[in-house]
Amino acid sequence: MAAEHTRGTVLVIDDELGPRESLRILLKNDYQVLSADNVDAGLQLLRTHQPDAIVMDIRMPQKNGIVGLSEIRKLDPLVSVIMLTGYGALETAQEAIRHGANDYLYKPFDAREIQDILQRHVQRTRVERRRRRTEEELRQMVDQLGADLAQKERLAAIGQKSAEFVHDLRNPLTAVLGYVELLAEDLKQSKDKLAERWTDTAEYLEIIERNVARCRELSEMWLSLGRKESGQLQPVAVQELLQEVVESVRPMADARGVHVEW
Repeated sequence: MAAEHTRGTVLVIDDELGPRESLRILLKNDYQVLSADNVDAGLQLLRTHQPDAIVMDIRMPQKNGIVGLSEIRKLDPLVSVIMLTGYGALETAQEAIRHGANDYLYKPFDAREIQDILQRHVQRTRVERRRRRTEEELRQMVDQLGADLAQKERLAAIGQKSAEFVHDLRNPLTAVLGYVELLAEDLKQSKDKLAERWTDTAEYLEIIERNVARCRELSEMWLSLGRKESGQLQPVAVQELLQEVVESVRPMADARGVHVEW
């Protein structure tokens, strides 16, 4: 699977050369643009390049856009899909939405409109993928800790250290939960206009990811207690640590009307 392109990657699937080339020329300065003249070729590009958004015509020979949309969702449920349809085909566009499309545009499309829509949906895909990765990392960490706890025979001997570990682990986990709640509330309130809140949402995800990484470090430190009695001291950037602490407690502080200065 290809690495995420820094500018974002857009896949255009259309059997007509004119719209494909128009979109490629329009978008090439902002995105890596891939193109295919049929659904099967587009699916192959989806497998190898993992685009951030797909622009696909609804009316195509052999496999049409609705069939293609169904197959795209089996391969990648998170990628944003924007369907192209002709004027007067509103029912077809609405059918595409029911089958999992994120948006639709009429042909001939307006250049500014499609740029705005793609910018919003490329960002949506990236945020959703980061959220999914973070959830998976949390799940794996919890599963691993559970398995290790079941096998530990020296818990009694290191009871005090375990208590200290749990205390230290609770703080970043509390921050994770706080930002997850903020993220869920933002997504619920911004369902029809997510573009206005993507910056805050992305920032919440960065803080969640950082605290998940901290949890992972603490869990590895705890597991090492059963293998050795002393750890290796390392220098700590106190200013960065304080900044992380302030960012972690900000949701709880804001909820209680507390202003934190450091």
